[in-house]
Amino acid sequence: MDKLKLGCAVLTAGNSRHNRDDRPEDQCRILHALAAVPARIFESVVVVTPYPEIMRRARDFRFAALCSAGPEQGVRRAVVLGLTGLRDCDGVMFLSGGGLAPQPENVAALAEIWRNSPQEFHEPEENGPWLFPAWFYQELLQAVL
Repeated sequence: MDKLKLGCAVLTAGNSRHNRDDRPEDQCRILHALAAVPARIFESVVVVTPYPEIMRRARDFRFAALCSAGPEQGVRRAVVLGLTGLRDCDGVMFLSGGGLAPQPENVAALAEIWRNSPQEFHEPEENGPWLFPAWFYQELLQAVL
């Protein structure tokens, strides 16, 4: 069997009070989230954000950056873009760039659990990370559209 491809989408939707690039502490929070991504375990990492500065900084981490247009479109648009950018992956992990940065070991542990049972849906923690197998993409898109 071919190696399973796992993608990662870091969402910085920009519509919450914790996620605005006009405040230095929020840019710091987003950068901490990007630094917490153990890129070696992912086929591809995309950062979905409405902010040009965050798009530039994502490239510093060698992550692809997708513009979600405006912060008023929120997390729904960000999920669609992230999933679309990683549609060739067998699973996609979503991380929030606006809250507490995930611990790299937690991200790696969830990826390992998924690799051992890729068809199963693993109940996410409230604050993420959230991992969805490919068979769930259509339902996920319907839920956010």
